[in-house]
Amino acid sequence: MAQVDFKNVSKRFADVNAVVHDFSLCVPDGELLVLLGPSGCGKSTTLRLLAGLEQPTDGEILLDGQVVNDWSPQRRNVAMVFQNYALYPHMSVRQNLAFPLRMRRQPRVEIAAKVDETARLLELGALLERKPAQLSGGQRQRVAMGRALVRDPAVFLMDEPLSNLDAKLRVQLRGEIARLQQRLGTTTLYVTHDQTEAMTLGHRVAVMQAGVLQQLGSPQELYDRPSNLFVAGFLGSPPMNLFEAKVQRDAQGAFVSFGTARVPLPTALGADAPAYLGLRPEALRHDDPEGVLPDVTLTVLSVEPLGYEQIVYLTAPLAPVASAPETEAEVKNSVAARLPADYPLSAGESITLGIDVDKVRYFDRNGEALG
Repeated sequence: MAQVDFKNVSKRFADVNAVVHDFSLCVPDGELLVLLGPSGCGKSTTLRLLAGLEQPTDGEILLDGQVVNDWSPQRRNVAMVFQNYALYPHMSVRQNLAFPLRMRRQPRVEIAAKVDETARLLELGALLERKPAQLSGGQRQRVAMGRALVRDPAVFLMDEPLSNLDAKLRVQLRGEIARLQQRLGTTTLYVTHDQTEAMTLGHRVAVMQAGVLQQLGSPQELYDRPSNLFVAGFLGSPPMNLFEAKVQRDAQGAFVSFGTARVPLPTALGADAPAYLGLRPEALRHDDPEGVLPDVTLTVLSVEPLGYEQIVYLTAPLAPVASAPETEAEVKNSVAARLPADYPLSAGESITLGIDVDKVRYFDRNGEALG
């Protein structure tokens, strides 16, 4: 077990801007930390820097207080699981599991005992004599995890290990990884671009963009109080609705008009005038029988039924801020609401929803959170 520290770490390649820029982070002993971000944000490079597969251009990487910048990967006692399994096709499962221990020249009796223990832990006992080609994708990934675990590493690194699996298998293995890490207590860094994996697995989540750490916190903290527009638009499915906010004032105080609704600005903002307003899909409420919430009437554009709930896209009363450039134009120019499945709706209908003002978030002109 080990504590991991990144201190002002940067990584540059020739003729390329910094892939990782001034990255500082502490991962306490026994924590499962998820590095989350879009493709090309530097999260896998950060993992490779810790593993010793890349050397930092600037800064220091520490394991249990010792600077390891010049240490070889073998000396660091860090185990890594890759996206593509990286199993030896000519070896059986037993031989694949034993290989790291054989390279360390451990006694055969110890190797056999450790392989059997790891196989029991990952439920691979019945597969020990099979070759990788005879295994399913989920079984291969468990073997790859076992080959890393068999070494008793100080730190366990996982680089998008589930991205090649189908949705049902990802959910199953995600639960297995969480239970395994909780049982072993090994410090783990897990890289993914899948926010569902990040929210369900991580004790804490570090969101990265363009090589820069954007926010670090528990999954719920990041969801409820994103530190900037990028985090707000990246987390959540659908992501947070983001709009340009035009502040108005009258005798009752400052407010933002949201269609027919008047959203009062919280006094905690003080003199700060927000440039952007954000609200999660669940902040639009259909259940306001006492009429205490400011309400807005909008037109339904489309409905996505999900069985247990429905995502409803409605006309946007303010100019939206693009948070997901790859989505359909209609979706980007709308406001998403999360409503119960038994609330009948169809395109073209008008619907009145209450706005939970406690869940509205505000951002300044630079995209940083206010309040």
